Amino acid sequence: MKRKYLCLMLLLGCAKAKVADVAVDSDAAGAGDVQLAADVSATVDPAANEPDYDPKMLRGSALIAPVRGFVVKQGQLHGHSVFSHDACDGSPRVDGETGARNEQCFWDFRDGICQTDLDVLFLTDHNAGLFCDYEYPDELLYEPGQGDTLVLRDGAPVANNLKCKDGRTLLVAAGFDNHNLVLGLERHLRATSADRQTLYGTKTDVAFQEFRDVGHALVAVAYVSDWARADVAALHWDGYEVYNPATNMKAHMGEMLSAIADFVNDPASNPVPELAILAVFEEGAANIQYWSDTVLRQRVFNFIGPNAHRNSLPMMMADGERGDSYRRLFHWFGNFFLLPADQAATADDRTYKAALAAGRVYNAFLFYGYPVGFDFHATAAGSTYEMGAELASADGVTLHVGVPRVYGKLAEQPVITANLLRAVTDGWETVATGTKDFDFAVAKAGVYRVDVRITPNHLRKFLGATPDKYLTERSWVYSGTIYLGMPYSQKP
Repeated sequence: MKRKYLCLMLLLGCAKAKVADVAVDSDAAGAGDVQLAADVSATVDPAANEPDYDPKMLRGSALIAPVRGFVVKQGQLHGHSVFSHDACDGSPRVDGETGARNEQCFWDFRDGICQTDLDVLFLTDHNAGLFCDYEYPDELLYEPGQGDTLVLRDGAPVANNLKCKDGRTLLVAAGFDNHNLVLGLERHLRATSADRQTLYGTKTDVAFQEFRDVGHALVAVAYVSDWARADVAALHWDGYEVYNPATNMKAHMGEMLSAIADFVNDPASNPVPELAILAVFEEGAANIQYWSDTVLRQRVFNFIGPNAHRNSLPMMMADGERGDSYRRLFHWFGNFFLLPADQAATADDRTYKAALAAGRVYNAFLFYGYPVGFDFHATAAGSTYEMGAELASADGVTLHVGVPRVYGKLAEQPVITANLLRAVTDGWETVATGTKDFDFAVAKAGVYRVDVRITPNHLRKFLGATPDKYLTERSWVYSGTIYLGMPYSQKP
């Protein structure tokens, strides 16, 4: 039987030991010593200067504290615009695929990404059809009359600094979706639409390497549960989509349609529209299992893909907005990039791609709220290593886990627990659990990540007549992975 041992020492040099809110699984292969990190909290409410919590609230990057010389930025990977044949209720063009673009959908997209305070968006329009038919900078959603400015490289446009109505800018890069995502493709790699479709539709390591070498792109596996496990294992990836709402909702189509009907017909008894996803949300067993498979073979960054199309829930909800609006989908999920502080102010597409390639990214299900204070890093021999780091040995390595809180003033407190996990065949084992920040002295090589779980009691007043059925523990934040003593080539 597995036993749990409570750590008894605080890292404060206190004269009196105190029982910590941390547990270690002594039977887990990666078990080691755990200590609470220094408790720097005061009696002052940390949310005192924050607004009252609301499911639609925003927290821009300017409100996120820097971390060890890195600035935290917010972005999305996996979105479909008027250059995808199945976006915009299947009508991205008003007169067939060669006609004028759907103006309402085009501007809905721009407004939606601006209204979620994003810093960067990696577009992934479908390779079949429209993406292959059009050219840059159109496919970057470029509108010079709105104040957009292009990122040029070798005289050619590679990304767009899109100007929002409020004066903010966000970086837009292009790419495509073939059930693998090619992120930040800097130019088309063939001259004709037919040749592009042939190349972009190819799922081989040879094609993937051309996307990297010539297009300076990253290649990620997406819609993971739709893949055969062996096919995911057969290819080399840069990134891994840990969650996709399309595959989640497809698995619960009947429940989703019933829930949406309830939301529309009896809004007072149901959660507010911004929390509609709670009716069907689940992580997906295959996604989590294949993730452990993948990191045991190679380094990948992980991300949540909103897969926004504005083509699935056209009905108006009680808040006057479509169920599947671009704003709503991009607000539900978040990916957080750690950019070097000296590069953040002038970050371009390659700055963000470098952060992804290095694995300096974590993910959150933002319908539970924005995480404040999340952290995961390693220390060894006096040096600090961020998410994505690959160390030659686990000897002398300590992993630090910062347990986040929900942004905003809360009427009721959620229950938040951070689980430190180690990849094993067919899944992940828990090696330590804490409700407060803790440090873990690693005892075994492996691939480690953090899964922060939440029982969202703070949402109670937004959940309608039967809130308790939604107040169950679910994943909230996924860290990036740290690789200790794995047989991969070491990265600087």
